[in-house]
Amino acid sequence: MNEHPTAQVLEGLLHEALPPEDVKAVLRHVLVCPSCARELLPAPVPELAYEEPISRAFAAVLEEQARRDRERTEAEQWLSQYLRGGRSFEQTLPDEREGLRTWSLCEVLIEKSKSLRHDDPKGMIELAELAVTLAESLPQSRYGGLLLGEHQARAWGELANAYRVADALDRADEILDLAFARLPY
Repeated sequence: MNEHPTAQVLEGLLHEALPPEDVKAVLRHVLVCPSCARELLPAPVPELAYEEPISRAFAAVLEEQARRDRERTEAEQWLSQYLRGGRSFEQTLPDEREGLRTWSLCEVLIEKSKSLRHDDPKGMIELAELAVTLAESLPQSRYGGLLLGEHQARAWGELANAYRVADALDRADEILDLAFARLPY
């Protein structure tokens, strides 16, 4: 090939639409002609342009994990104080209550509720009910409809289990129906 291939020929090469003999001729030309090679192959992405979005994504993930860790620590501290006779969720100051209105506190309540299974079924129910109350008040703007429904269903399911452990099977069945009703799908 003595002359540069046209844009249509290069496009045909990319889409495997050229006859085999033309493919060989175009490839031979592209191997020795840097300008045609640039036409055929995109320019490499500059390293900074490639790494910057990845770095931002990692930073966002680490920031979210740190936020969740803080929420978890605050939830565990509040529950510890509550179990020692501290203020109930409703008795906390509005700003503090808003800061505690997290799925992390629901998880901590559910975990503690489960730990009471063998020793204190009544306490198990109390903490599971608190988890349900909290889950029902979580802001949809923060969790979105799908995740919020899943969180609420889980809290209701744990409450149903607490009633089952306490041998209140009819109540457990009723609450389990409520749990399934919260599922977003």
